[in-house]
Amino acid sequence: MAESKTDTEHSAVDHGAVEKINREYEKTLAIFPSGIRQKKEKLVTDTFRDLSQKIIAQGNFDFTEERQAILKLKLARYFQKKDSLSPSTLFDAIVETPKFLDKAKGSFFRLLELHQQKTLERIAEARKRRAEMGDKSAPNPWENLFTTKS
Repeated sequence: MAESKTDTEHSAVDHGAVEKINREYEKTLAIFPSGIRQKKEKLVTDTFRDLSQKIIAQGNFDFTEERQAILKLKLARYFQKKDSLSPSTLFDAIVETPKFLDKAKGSFFRLLELHQQKTLERIAEARKRRAEMGDKSAPNPWENLFTTKS
């Protein structure tokens, strides 16, 4: 009996946290000027729907109601400053760093910056491994590592 009471209390705490995040989301939407609020809200909703479908389809991601509310809030904050976002890139970044959706603090700007850095590191490591393979007839992957004007 004590366990079910703890579960009920935990659910109440989660529900309270979700309500608080949803209120913060509404405050964030209220900041948009009335002329663009509908457009931005549609952008948030469409991006949220696309990301949610991808996250759920992945299967091994714990996409709780609280994480969903946090994602929606962070999308609204992101679209305060930007007008577009690649759902695929954001999906990759979220899957790579799932703890990002555990707290309402933090911005997609930082998450995307970290994702870009990690992606570049993985590319460099793959190119280094390829170069160390010793196949002299294959092109050197280090050759195209840096952008040139030619």
